[in-house]
Amino acid sequence: FEEEEEQLDAKAETEPIPLTLGECKKNKYYAVEKFLTKYQVIHPNTDDHVVGTIISKGKAHKVYRRKNVHTLKSRDRWVREMKEVMEGEKAMKVVKGSRSRKKDGTVTEGKTHELFGEWQTRAWSKPSAVESGKVPKNSYGNVEVWSGSHVPHGCRHVDR
Repeated sequence: FEEEEEQLDAKAETEPIPLTLGECKKNKYYAVEKFLTKYQVIHPNTDDHVVGTIISKGKAHKVYRRKNVHTLKSRDRWVREMKEVMEGEKAMKVVKGSRSRKKDGTVTEGKTHELFGEWQTRAWSKPSAVESGKVPKNSYGNVEVWSGSHVPHGCRHVDR
């Protein structure tokens, strides 16, 4: 796996930087901030990591390597992947959730979500049911078990 990554990095080094924004949009090796989704961010976003500039309609767009594009996730999503956001970390982005329309036609605005990068996380530590004798639950009163690894210490998952 590491060998393949090294080969891809070597190929990226020899790949020419796109000359137009259109070429950059779905390029495997280069990215422009303009075309990122709301769940993506360039990190680290410093001038050291800019590999070029594309000028389009009188505006300069910095070009970064695709390996600097990272997907952000909420705290809950990181827990599902056995990671937790470290204490004191500030969200890289805050995005609005989607609106929902009820049967009666009323529209409710979505909540805002704080998003974090993988570099802001650490390995998730399982809660324990041994000390208190109670199974840990989330704010909705549910036990969150996304995989066998999410079962709290002192508990067993029983399939029907």
